[in-house]
Amino acid sequence: MSKPPDFNGPSPSSEELAAAPIIHLWELREMCGEAANIYGHQLFGFFCGHPAFDDMSYANSSPVEQMDSRTPPRWARTHTRLYRLGQSKIGYFETLNAD
Repeated sequence: MSKPPDFNGPSPSSEELAAAPIIHLWELREMCGEAANIYGHQLFGFFCGHPAFDDMSYANSSPVEQMDSRTPPRWARTHTRLYRLGQSKIGYFETLNAD
């Protein structure tokens, strides 16, 4: 199993966060095969405001390099960009099952 993303490092500024795409119903997954040994984890979910995807396209990020240390995390830095994190997939299903 590869090392999880480093949760240490500087937090993004409010301006950086405001300009970042958002991922809804996200989940953090370990990459498969040889890539897992080199890159570690990616985010999967529904992307909004991303320059390469239509809004609400299901996609994955480049490798995750840093995540917010709060619970739940509110942002993540990947190899190519910063993302805001909406509700996680797990959090969404927990709210559905709360009734």
